[in-house]
Amino acid sequence: MATNLLSTIMQSFTPDVVGKLASTLGLEQQAAQKGISAGVPGILSGLANMAQGSDGPKRIGYALSQSENIVGRDAISSGDIIGSLLGSNRDILQTGWSLISSLIGGGTLDTLSSRLAQYAGLGQGSAKKLIGFLAPVVLAYLKRHQTTAGLDNQGVASMLVSQKGEFERAIPSASAGRPVQDTPHEARSSSPAHHQRTAAAGGTNWAYWLLPALIIAGAALYFWPNENKVQEAQQINRNTRMVTPAPESATGSAPSATPFPSRTDTQQSATNNSAAPMPPQQSVVAGTSAVALQNDILDNITRLQAALNRIKDTGSAQAAIGEIRDISDRFASLKSKAQELTPEARQALAQAVQQSVPNLNSTLDRIGNEINLGGEAKPVMDTLKNQIANLSKA
Repeated sequence: MATNLLSTIMQSFTPDVVGKLASTLGLEQQAAQKGISAGVPGILSGLANMAQGSDGPKRIGYALSQSENIVGRDAISSGDIIGSLLGSNRDILQTGWSLISSLIGGGTLDTLSSRLAQYAGLGQGSAKKLIGFLAPVVLAYLKRHQTTAGLDNQGVASMLVSQKGEFERAIPSASAGRPVQDTPHEARSSSPAHHQRTAAAGGTNWAYWLLPALIIAGAALYFWPNENKVQEAQQINRNTRMVTPAPESATGSAPSATPFPSRTDTQQSATNNSAAPMPPQQSVVAGTSAVALQNDILDNITRLQAALNRIKDTGSAQAAIGEIRDISDRFASLKSKAQELTPEARQALAQAVQQSVPNLNSTLDRIGNEINLGGEAKPVMDTLKNQIANLSKA
């Protein structure tokens, strides 16, 4: 019988181990436990996605060799993986974060850390530290299993892919946790001085700062279902199910049976006419193709937000246009895939996109108010206009 990777790793986090880790990272033990319960399957899910690529086995091999450098071959062989890391004087947290980021992508990892922070009630900095510790733990256990089971890199990659569904189902919903508790250093800054930095620069090239908004609008049009099709599919099909987040237990444990990763859960507004706001429900897309598509969309939205955050002046704006164009092209390539989904799944995707709009709008306002930008983005904007016009006729 194949080894259950997630169960094997999670069993190593005994209450005593969690307590020591929490003390090392300066966290409450309950928050650390919740962070571990979200972080381990999240990392495994990211590795499983990576393993599906044509170069997946090669990258898995690289990752496992690096785990030996970080944790130590003797510690992996003996199984004292966590103890070795807790007793290390090396900068394990930064090393672990950098390694896993290079493997599954910075955008994916930033999304995971944000959702982990929200679920566990941690600040972004603390969430990243925890992931930086968990990453080499996960990789070291994979290396240990590779050695004991006599697997090659392809064997490890195949095992990750075969258990991907279990990893995804084990990631708790972000909304089931406490609100994110960012420290002043971790919170996003929007100081008056910062906003005044380039106020005198003159008018703004509306074409450029409108570009990302058009990308998101285009994405919403890609994935928002046709009203007639929704009416034809009133019953929830097997690819989509509605669940209400379970309340946190008295012991602070993650709610049981909370489906799939927080990255793919999406809130749906109540549709009744009650004057009081209704508790949000979550639409969780449970098909492999829908899951992969939604993750792809959200990864690119995260990339877009990161690209916008780097825009501080005209020079950095011009430097960002290439990546923004690439994101636009990526959204365009997802159109045909989205059309193959059920109306409910497409609606869930659209709602997921809409959840990202407020943060993007805030960033766009900053860029539009502060920076006098050039017109290099106009050709890209024109392309997007044509794409959106075509989509609106579908």
